[in-house]
Amino acid sequence: MSVKVIAPLIGEGVEELSLVAWKKKPGESVAEGESLVELESDKVVTEVPSPASGTVAQLLAAEGDRVRAGATIAVIEDAAEIGAAPPSAIEATAGFLSPVVRRIAAERGVDPSAVVGTGAGGRVTKEDILAFVAAREAGPSAGAAAGTPAGAGGAAHGATRAERRPHSSLRRRIAERMIDSQRTSAHVLTVAEADLSAVVAHRAANRDGFAGEGVKLTLSAYFVSVLARSLRRFPMMNSSWTDDGMLIHPEVNIGVAVSLGDGGLIVPVVRKADELGLIETAREIDRLAAAARAGELNGEDVRGGTFTLTNYGTTGSLVAAPIINQPQIGILGTGTLQKRPVVITSDSGVDSIAIRPMVYLSLVFDHRALDGEAASGFLRSVKEGLEGWA
Repeated sequence: MSVKVIAPLIGEGVEELSLVAWKKKPGESVAEGESLVELESDKVVTEVPSPASGTVAQLLAAEGDRVRAGATIAVIEDAAEIGAAPPSAIEATAGFLSPVVRRIAAERGVDPSAVVGTGAGGRVTKEDILAFVAAREAGPSAGAAAGTPAGAGGAAHGATRAERRPHSSLRRRIAERMIDSQRTSAHVLTVAEADLSAVVAHRAANRDGFAGEGVKLTLSAYFVSVLARSLRRFPMMNSSWTDDGMLIHPEVNIGVAVSLGDGGLIVPVVRKADELGLIETAREIDRLAAAARAGELNGEDVRGGTFTLTNYGTTGSLVAAPIINQPQIGILGTGTLQKRPVVITSDSGVDSIAIRPMVYLSLVFDHRALDGEAASGFLRSVKEGLEGWA
């Protein structure tokens, strides 16, 4: 008896998934409930168990492919029904070839056994076939590897082969989203500077107390808390554009960008941030960041954001223009905290110079939904909330 493996519906509105990795190969046995494949949606990887015990008969999608929820991606058959047919001559030399790879190789007239595979266990992937075709079409002058650097006068004496590193499914998804966002929204940047003297003093006075509760008090907790209050004051910033009108969200759910190093970027969501106190906000940010870096986020942790915070200041950057996380209409970037001389005006109107901990706040907003005056009013609210923290 054959059993189809169906790509699951992981969350509401998630129609397409990225196939990250197969845990089994054709011909291998698998037990019911055993992990069979990893699928990715919204930057969260989900392990899908086998629906039955038996032998993997077919894999109908390759690693790196995009599959639709509800589509058949593999077939499991009872071990007794599977013949012991030997692999084809090509597969014997090139390793297992997915249907997609076989089709592309046939269309391009490529012998897969002549291609060096970069997939797991040396498997030939779709990218390997396309790279082989590109190098072949470039001709002999391109060298044995596409992108080989030429020396003086066009010679390649002593040149080394360029290394090709396949994109991860997460990196591909990030790239698609960034391009899609810039095509969708009318991005506009406005920048303000905030004095964090009050925040720094409060953090210094309360950091040990928070640590005693098992909570790490970071600047991000203050940024999220102030953002949440400002988003309540400016509901149009907590909305999404639709062709029929603005969709104003009833909850303030703030996404906090978390860097995964070479693994990319993920944006877990602090839900109902306007209803949380500072310690609750700090605890939730700490939990989400730890889960993100451990690969333990679930689908609910990354969905439903209404606004995004990205703190690129942790890497030393002062100012940047972040890209809006669709379908939101705004994102706030915070630069590195830096002590700088600033002019202070006393109540009596006397100016003096003081050293203060300053930070640049970069707000990128969708000009389709907001004009500069409204966006500047929101950014001013964030600035005042930080400077007046008590």
